[in-house]
Amino acid sequence: MAEQSPASCPVCGGASQQFASVFAELMAQREQARQAGEQARAAQPPPQRPTLAGSGHGPVSGEEMLLRAAVDIAGEVLHQAAKPLARRAGQAVSAAQARGAAAMETARAVVDRHPEIYCCQRDEIVFAGGNGGRVPVGVAMRFLIRGDEAALVTALQGGA
Repeated sequence: MAEQSPASCPVCGGASQQFASVFAELMAQREQARQAGEQARAAQPPPQRPTLAGSGHGPVSGEEMLLRAAVDIAGEVLHQAAKPLARRAGQAVSAAQARGAAAMETARAVVDRHPEIYCCQRDEIVFAGGNGGRVPVGVAMRFLIRGDEAALVTALQGGA
């Protein structure tokens, strides 16, 4: 990617950065946050399943022993029933993360193909150098994440 001279912001007149470099910074921050979240989750001990058996409160009557056994059995049944749900939830999270990563790669490719797009972080806008069209950063990111390169280019050409 050839570095072009920065364009002036059409709103404040200040210097701006190529959107590709701003996007790269955002993706680096996103990756750092993701890694910090994974480390925090890994540092947490796994949840303990509660049990009533062996509470250590002295002699136990037969009735209390049966009640504790029934509660332990019910807890184990619920635990076994919840395993497939947890597995499906984990698969859904993995699939969503994969879709998100693919969307970010697509967005990165679009940004890299358009070095003429700049970003003014002060005014939070994205604009095409030398052309008057501009959109808020949030709108540009939505276009990119949806993979709608044509809509972004059209908006920046003043057609939106």
